[in-house]
Amino acid sequence: MEKLLSLCMIVKDEEETIDRCLSSISGLADEIIIVDTGSTDLTKEIAYKYTEHVFDFKWSNDFSAARNKSLSYATGKWILVLDADEYLNTDDCERFKKFIENEQIEQNKVYSISIISYVGESIRNANVTESTMVRLFPNNQGIHYFRPIHEQVVDANGILLSTTVSPITVYHTGYLKDTVQKKDKHNRNQAIFSELKQSSGFIPYDYFTIGNEYATKGDYKKALYSYERAFKKAAPNNPWILDCASQMFTIYMKFNRVHDAWEILHQVFSHYPDYPEYHAFKGSLYEYAGHYSLAKESLLTAFHNAEALSRKTDRFFLINPSYGSIVPLSRLLKIAKVEQNKEEIVYYCIKILQANSHDFQTLNTLITVLLLKESESAVITTINKIIINQTQRDFILLHKIFLSHGNKEIAKYYENKIENRSLISIEDLLFSSIINSSEQQFKEALLKLQPDNADNPKINLAIMIATLKWQNPFIDMLVYNENQIKAEQQLSMYQKIINNTIAQQDIVQNVTTVHTLLSTLFELKQFDLFDIYIDQLNHPLVISLLANYFYHNFETNLAVSFYNLLLEQNKMDDSGYINLAHLHINSGYSADAVPFLEEAIKLNPNGHHLFSLMLIHADNEDIRKRYRKQYTSLFAQHVKLPFIKQL
Repeated sequence: MEKLLSLCMIVKDEEETIDRCLSSISGLADEIIIVDTGSTDLTKEIAYKYTEHVFDFKWSNDFSAARNKSLSYATGKWILVLDADEYLNTDDCERFKKFIENEQIEQNKVYSISIISYVGESIRNANVTESTMVRLFPNNQGIHYFRPIHEQVVDANGILLSTTVSPITVYHTGYLKDTVQKKDKHNRNQAIFSELKQSSGFIPYDYFTIGNEYATKGDYKKALYSYERAFKKAAPNNPWILDCASQMFTIYMKFNRVHDAWEILHQVFSHYPDYPEYHAFKGSLYEYAGHYSLAKESLLTAFHNAEALSRKTDRFFLINPSYGSIVPLSRLLKIAKVEQNKEEIVYYCIKILQANSHDFQTLNTLITVLLLKESESAVITTINKIIINQTQRDFILLHKIFLSHGNKEIAKYYENKIENRSLISIEDLLFSSIINSSEQQFKEALLKLQPDNADNPKINLAIMIATLKWQNPFIDMLVYNENQIKAEQQLSMYQKIINNTIAQQDIVQNVTTVHTLLSTLFELKQFDLFDIYIDQLNHPLVISLLANYFYHNFETNLAVSFYNLLLEQNKMDDSGYINLAHLHINSGYSADAVPFLEEAIKLNPNGHHLFSLMLIHADNEDIRKRYRKQYTSLFAQHVKLPFIKQL
């Protein structure tokens, strides 16, 4: 029987990830080809568990040469190319198989797959990005790789091929910090680029990939230089030109070069008005400038265009599907928070969670609003509609969130669904005992403390609150690791709070810790303790942080009362004035917002969006002229924008 799919890989020292990769694809691939470029670990031994087709290849600083060697061994009808730090969701294998069984082979037609990459310290704390890359193509068509690094697929004559999107997704962990450092990918790639430049010089695509190298490293100045050279030299139909323009737009915004961002937006993306990217980028620029009405209009257009296109084709985006979903929805949610629009907040939270039910921050925001306006049973019903087929992981997450809100009834509801109680963290056990007012339960949880709990700030916070609540010297059990200076400072501050001997200077030096203590007392509904210690720890810096905390958690009356205290003492900072300005704007009293905006600009003249808000909402022409002049002198790039010129 003809082999349907050959998996082709090049590897070196991949013992930590190759087993995961091969096990995810072993039920789908009829043939696995492994070309090893010099492993000194157990990579080859692991590979032999899955295939006998393991070949050695002397590394020559040329990824295409190694890739093409792997292709030469393939005998399947289709070829899939993966790296060892990538893997499939095994649940998708059947859909993948049906796709290649039914797809008709056409000459010079190749297929891109979606690659979801985890970028950051670890998978648990990573940012998730999505890109597309050509990895699937028919065998025996002369298709091969070209260029020694960031290799491209070309036909037998060396011409780039037209790309079709396939319904295949793989997950990639190669950008996690430990992997990047261990493999020293940046220096390895720089060496290959140096050889390439000396041997044949750079083509525009090389500048683009060098830009990607610098962007991954966080050197955005060098990245932008490379992207601009690539963009200037490239033909308009280059398949990577949209990605290059997208990266340029993002870095221009990072460097506050908003007019340059506007220019690249209209030079490139305005030609694709039916796709979400143009409107998502434009909406982000409007939002950045503080023009929220225009931002909402563009972001909604991005979302609706993507929805409309997705009903006609799988390729409803130009660069990344997130520009039609998560990107506009997240920015719309941010604006809804600024406008304190609870209905829109709930709507956008639900939309985001339907795409990713494990988005902790969005789930927490949704629950914050629901608890203000819905019964507990209604909140549970809403959560159950969003998170379908809930797992033990979901119950643990929801238990944690409702504990943080001090809602013991719903927290208990999800706690009862956790089958293995040992999976509940020590900090959650401690906070649960606090909101349930069970000193005995707290003591039992303390007995479970382990050395690896050291320096966990939430555990120490729980111990401090329990000490205040039960007047029991639990504080003696504060857990620390090697940072003795930090331990002594925090212990000294907590002791002063307990003994009511804390000075104003102590509060100033530890203002974040004091704010965390007070806001957590409020969150856990320990209101008697909050009232006692807000009097003891009263300081304008603390009051300001708490006022902003109440404002952003929709406790508007409390926020206003705290802001009034600051106004009476003339101790308001710019964030307080901004929030009061938004409060008046959101209530339909734009004219009353102007004095607060004026004070905010005095304290923060670099707040470019404040000038837009002033020009939008001030009706006094003398005020508008004064701030338009100041805006022009401080932000020359901004006032070139056509929608700013119109204000």
